Amino acid sequence: FMKLSEKEKQEKYKSIKKELIEISNIEMNLRLNYVKSHPDTFASIINLEFLIHQVPKDTIRKIFDNYSSRIKKSKYARIIDVFLNEHISKIGEQFQDFEGFNPKGEQVIFSEIRGEFTLIDFTSAFCKPCILAVDELIEVKEKHSDSLEIVSFSSDIRKEDWLNSLQRDGITWNSIWDGKGRYSETPIKYDVQGIPYFVLINPKGVIIDKWSGYGKGIIKGRLNKYLSYK
Repeated sequence: FMKLSEKEKQEKYKSIKKELIEISNIEMNLRLNYVKSHPDTFASIINLEFLIHQVPKDTIRKIFDNYSSRIKKSKYARIIDVFLNEHISKIGEQFQDFEGFNPKGEQVIFSEIRGEFTLIDFTSAFCKPCILAVDELIEVKEKHSDSLEIVSFSSDIRKEDWLNSLQRDGITWNSIWDGKGRYSETPIKYDVQGIPYFVLINPKGVIIDKWSGYGKGIIKGRLNKYLSYK
């Protein structure tokens, strides 16, 4: 692919993207059919979770309402319950506060440690793109030390994994862990669909940018739109 001309790359990319969309649609329909054909089972609600960003919210709610209280009260229902009943943050809205523990074991509240501009980094110890993003995060933190605060939020279940990753990666900024892993309400409220996931908040507490994934230069490019002339 990299050896192709720019024109050929664009044409190939469109072709690949079309196939990926078709595959995604097939997968979505398979999950949806499975959910509907296996009512009131844990397997059903686990698969329903993967559909919350693919099918209408009303459809998710209708299916969820038909589960028994046994299923609804399970940990597997947590993500869907929060998705349906809590506010999901969007660009242009005020940030939602959250809390957890810092590496010293102290309970911290996000609103009390955020900076002028704040970049929330949703991450995990064994996420390769998350690890690759660290060097660039260190770079932007140094460049914008007077105006930018980085706050990482760990999705790790094991406290040891989280703490070891901080030491391994040389993290010096604030890092929060709540021990709930993928069932934490915080990433659900911020509409995190994959990690790393970044949320940029301005001095007024308004979410001004959100993006998922990492590639070299992406973080600097997004931040420079807001901080380069600071």
